Amino acid sequence: MLVSLLANLEKMKTNKEGALGKQHPFVHFLLALLIAGIGLLISTIISFIVLYMSSGSIEGVRSGVSADNIHTMVFVQLISQLIVFILPAFFFSYLIQQNAFSFYQTQNFRNYKSYLLAIVCVVSAALFIQCMVIDKNTFIFPKSLQFFENLAKTTQLEYDHFIEALLSITNPIMLVLVFLMVAVMPAIGEELLFRGMIQQSLEKGFKNRWIAILISGVLFGLIHFEFYNFFALCFMGFVLGYVYSVTRNIYINMLMHFINNGTAIITMYLYKKQLIQMNPDDSAPMYVVALAGLIMGICLVVYWKYFKVEPIENVTAEVAA
Repeated sequence: MLVSLLANLEKMKTNKEGALGKQHPFVHFLLALLIAGIGLLISTIISFIVLYMSSGSIEGVRSGVSADNIHTMVFVQLISQLIVFILPAFFFSYLIQQNAFSFYQTQNFRNYKSYLLAIVCVVSAALFIQCMVIDKNTFIFPKSLQFFENLAKTTQLEYDHFIEALLSITNPIMLVLVFLMVAVMPAIGEELLFRGMIQQSLEKGFKNRWIAILISGVLFGLIHFEFYNFFALCFMGFVLGYVYSVTRNIYINMLMHFINNGTAIITMYLYKKQLIQMNPDDSAPMYVVALAGLIMGICLVVYWKYFKVEPIENVTAEVAA
């Protein structure tokens, strides 16, 4: 059924140029940021209205996440992901190629081996980046950066409260919505934005995949607003960017992102319910991290050797010629 759906999406694609199809790739990059920014503004306004109607006061909106409003927050997050990531991605693609999905590369999407390799790659990468997480209990900011320290701690505290509230949900339907919010929607929306819209435009503009991977990876780390996980998020962004640049198949990235997020929320939920003893917040032993790094490296080499397709800049040059 899934394969049939993907095949139908491929049949719907078109190579026609949209209203902004002839613009320079850097214009496409700025357009991607602009559309996502407008989506963020609209999402913020809608979120404020929904939370105000739910709580009945400004104080209720400012109070943040709690067990009382967590269901509302889940719906707000789902709406935000739709407005900030997914709808802008479809609109962007339509402006460039007169089709809501044609802009995004899906080459060799029936190559099942590349998906199996993606599972091994992302699991090993998720273990490896544990060595890049900053310990919030021991890290000390310089006195000149006191403002950023307060901001980082406040943001991290709000994030921890949000996750704690999510894990307290017991309603089966709400649990499905939580999984949709944490694993499914980000896998689709964030990959369309960061790898599809941003990285692909930058790669065409710079005619250099490595610069595009670097910039999109850093932006991916920044957008999560998690200081203590910033370097880990950037590195995961680099891995996802590399895989997309090499395979030019956005479905592989969506699968990797889904597995990473889905595995994280499931293990946290199981630990919260005392169904497993392994605390997902505890770091793995260094030998496990090192082994995971080795496996991840092998996966990336295999992608380059056996699944690499023509770079975007070369394809663009051929079409222009």
